[in-house]
Amino acid sequence: MKPIISLQNIVYEKENARILDNVSFVFKPGEQWCILGPNGAGKSTLISILCAYSWPLSGQATVLDRKVGQGISAWRYRERIGLFQPALQKELCVYHPAITALEVVLTGSDDSLASYHDYTPRQAQARRLMENFHSSIPPHRPFGRLSAGEQRKILLLRALMKEPEILILDEPYESLDIPNRYEIEQIWQRTIETRQLHTLCVLHRIEEIHPLTTHVLLLKKGQVFFQGLLEEALQSERISELYDMKLSIHNKHGRYFCAIV
Repeated sequence: MKPIISLQNIVYEKENARILDNVSFVFKPGEQWCILGPNGAGKSTLISILCAYSWPLSGQATVLDRKVGQGISAWRYRERIGLFQPALQKELCVYHPAITALEVVLTGSDDSLASYHDYTPRQAQARRLMENFHSSIPPHRPFGRLSAGEQRKILLLRALMKEPEILILDEPYESLDIPNRYEIEQIWQRTIETRQLHTLCVLHRIEEIHPLTTHVLLLKKGQVFFQGLLEEALQSERISELYDMKLSIHNKHGRYFCAIV
């Protein structure tokens, strides 16, 4: 079977600084991955390349058998990829204050950031999506009037609107409290189980790794520090070296967490 994602010797530079240095990575069918690493490790840049928002200086990125930047429009390339970015919350509130929760979900069908098209044929699908995840959010309430947790849920449903084959999540739990973090996790874990969805999740904290994760990519200073099975990645010595501090990794009730030694 062909890999879900294949990166071969990716190099990316910005303003004469090397952000990614010879990164190779293979994501096979049936796996669920997360990416961990210190600030500045290149995690978000890697996501930007996978979603065809940035192009590498050299190397090849392939997602779902489509190569970044080779003979296909960016929109066609992304039509099977769902991207969840909490950073969109602020952009929507500032630049599109009147857009409703339902309209935000609908924009996921074409990756717009505003309701530029007639989405009438897709409204029933968007409403079902909101109902299926027991959303109590009124569809026509302005997005800017929702709580931060509600906005995050709507953005996740937006990423699922295309019924993607792979969902890429860039720091999905940033600034969320525990109940909202758990609800977000439950939505996309349920989607993994019901749609056989593949996920790649960028995280800052080990405690946020969801129980269905099978593999971990560790990045440090733009290079692959480790890639492989979850239990092999989350070893105290390895994580201590990744973050340059003495850490102890523990697993309780299927959840990993770390403590400073």
